Amino acid sequence: MTSIQSQSVEESEFGYGQLLQILGQRIYWLGGALVASLGVAVTATLLQSPTYQSSMQLLVEPNVSRSISINEMEGSQSDSSSEIALDYATQLTLMRSKEFVEDVVIIFPDICQAGQTQKECMSTFQNSLRLSQIEEDSTRTRVFEAVFTGNDARRAQKSLQALQHVYLQYNENQQERRLKDGLMLVNRQIDQVQQDINDSQEALKRFRQTGEIIDPERQSLEAAAALEEIEQTQQAVQADYQEAQARYEAVQQALSVDPEQATMAAKLSESGRYQALLEALQLSELELSARLAVYTLSDPIAQDLQAQRDRQVDLLQIESQRLLGADTSASQSELIANGQLGERDLELIQEMITTQIQMSGLVAREASLSQTQQSLQQQLSAYPRLIAEYDRLQPEVETQRAALEELLQTRQELSNEIAQGGFKWAVVEAPDLGRKISPIPSQNLALGIVAGLFLGGLLAYGREATDTVVHTPAGLKKQTALPLLGVLPKVKDRKPRFVLPRLGLFGRSRQTSISAYNSSLSLVQWQPFREVVDLVYKNIQLAATPLKSVMVTSAVSGEGKTTLAMGLALSAARSQKRVLLIDADLRRPSLHEQIGLSNRRGLTMLLDSLETPIPVSITVANTQIDILSAGPFSEDPVQLLNSHRMRELVAKFEQQYDLIVFDASAVLGQVDALQIASLCQGVVMVSRLDRVTQSDLSQTMAILARVNQLGIVANGDSSADSPYTHLHPPEPILHIDQNAAPTRIISGRR
Repeated sequence: MTSIQSQSVEESEFGYGQLLQILGQRIYWLGGALVASLGVAVTATLLQSPTYQSSMQLLVEPNVSRSISINEMEGSQSDSSSEIALDYATQLTLMRSKEFVEDVVIIFPDICQAGQTQKECMSTFQNSLRLSQIEEDSTRTRVFEAVFTGNDARRAQKSLQALQHVYLQYNENQQERRLKDGLMLVNRQIDQVQQDINDSQEALKRFRQTGEIIDPERQSLEAAAALEEIEQTQQAVQADYQEAQARYEAVQQALSVDPEQATMAAKLSESGRYQALLEALQLSELELSARLAVYTLSDPIAQDLQAQRDRQVDLLQIESQRLLGADTSASQSELIANGQLGERDLELIQEMITTQIQMSGLVAREASLSQTQQSLQQQLSAYPRLIAEYDRLQPEVETQRAALEELLQTRQELSNEIAQGGFKWAVVEAPDLGRKISPIPSQNLALGIVAGLFLGGLLAYGREATDTVVHTPAGLKKQTALPLLGVLPKVKDRKPRFVLPRLGLFGRSRQTSISAYNSSLSLVQWQPFREVVDLVYKNIQLAATPLKSVMVTSAVSGEGKTTLAMGLALSAARSQKRVLLIDADLRRPSLHEQIGLSNRRGLTMLLDSLETPIPVSITVANTQIDILSAGPFSEDPVQLLNSHRMRELVAKFEQQYDLIVFDASAVLGQVDALQIASLCQGVVMVSRLDRVTQSDLSQTMAILARVNQLGIVANGDSSADSPYTHLHPPEPILHIDQNAAPTRIISGRR
């Protein structure tokens, strides 16, 4: 048998992963400090009186800019800059004077708090107001900022609005006062000239209203031009009239008819109904003529044709009256002749009618032009008198306006000279509604969170520094320097819901409750647990030569060694191994209770008497193993375990079984586990996380230093990456075969 060498674990540098791991393990300390800090921040925020701050910005600049020439000496530039800076300092001092505060309180008494006297209000206002000149890039600007702090947002804004009103009113009054004193004489002259202009303009206005004329000279020229244009138009109209008259006479000669007949012929020729009646009449006349050529008028057919012709003549007469009017007196022959004009005749008639209409229009236009000509001639005769009167009034108004403009220019220049030494105050940003500057819940909460995280981190790391309990598999591996064979998940407990039979000494059975149901029997049948234990068993096989006996122990009791021992036994049995599970904890045996076996006969009887109790064969999840319970209580278990009989039993069991798994007692506080370890070929440690301490592990490793330690198994892992943390194990299925033939010690046969 080759022993497994201890593997040293390299100390990793303390990095962010370990920091986060510590915080995750001490999350309750971190959370508690964070909640406490947030509670303090919330309480302070609720108890603190709110404070509001409103601000406004004023532009203060000279009315006349002082530019420094490039040719000026450097000393002159420095003197000018100092003078300007001194002026701004003077303006700031002036704005801070009590005069303005008094005006604000007197003009706007509503900005004072209830119950305050005027003096108290002035003191409060002055203490709450802060005036400063804004700096940008270490250079003072022309912008001054006024900030008012108070316990009411609206009152803070109203206070600055009142101050703004007082500032602007003062600046305006000062400017007006300087200008009024310096421009008094000029203003009187301007008023006199303005009055003269008004009188002259009133006279010009009456002149224009009387003659309904704005500019008689310009209007006379326009009237003369219009008269000349009318005369030219009259000549053109007369020429057009003569041309139209000649064309009319030529068309009339070509037709040889008067205009009335031409009009009648045109209307009759254009009527489709008249032409149809005319064609029907002509056809009837042809038929009648053909009939009379053979027969006389006494012929009935000839008479019918004659009657038909007469009706058609009547219809033709009626249609002509409809077209030409009821007063027409044209004969039948004329109607027929007029209705049978050719296309050329119709065109001439249409041209004659058009020419006649054009001539009538030209005559009317000639009459209108003559009337307009007479009106313009009358206006032109009155313009000389109006022009003379206008030439007298208009220059007087222009002269007075020029004088007024000169006086205004003089006043402007004088105003600029007077205003050169003054400053203009203008609002850049109006007072805003007071913004809350304290308390700021978000800021206080942020500070509370930061302080809570900082304090929680200190507490977490402090607790980690003083905590000796191992919480993670990595910490377990680091503390023991043993190979980590596997990690068993932490599962939820479930109350027992059934009763298993307990076997008596001679095969008799009675019902008993299984109090430790969820400690081993249910877990060993649970698939996730089985997979982890199979991994542990495989790691044991790979770590050493084939072993015949393995002891499962722990530093202290209650760390799951019994459950692991049963799991390893079943895992080996599933690998077609003959396995014997022995409860070697002679002081506090528990294997028989978890399986439901009797403990009246067991290992102590084999060691202390000649009786040979037979191991019980059980089947768990279709896997069969043999179990030997601890047996009756012994007053000196160390003597039994250290006896020659114990060595013989172990040797015989190793011959009969492929693997023997010892469920030993805890290492610390007693020598039982070390004694059993000296008889076994390997030792497997199991430690329950969040329970075992570093000192326990150190002492245990020191005690087991001379035995073959195969590795360590972490039990109860509740980390977030464990997929089985919140699962329940299934209900156990156990079959105890009383008729099975386990391995007998004496005969050596199975």
